[in-house]
Amino acid sequence: MTEAHDSDRGYVVLWGILLGALGISLVLGLLAGRGAAVAAIFAVALGKAALVLYRFMHLKDEPRWIRAIFYGALSVLAVLYVGLLPDIARVFG
Repeated sequence: MTEAHDSDRGYVVLWGILLGALGISLVLGLLAGRGAAVAAIFAVALGKAALVLYRFMHLKDEPRWIRAIFYGALSVLAVLYVGLLPDIARVFG
């Protein structure tokens, strides 16, 4: 019974972190300059996606090679994001 309770607590904590990240995105959208806000919001979204995949998809319990595939794909997305920053800045900035 204790294991289920600890597991539920972890999900609730992660939910709180995701809500906090949502709040950060909303505040950035309201307060920051348009180009900088879009770039920061995308960065927060990437972090939220990584948290969801790691915890809710149980990636932390998988073998090392499966995590390596995930981190490789995440690296490709990060490179794509950095590559698109000039276009994002040109369109929204």
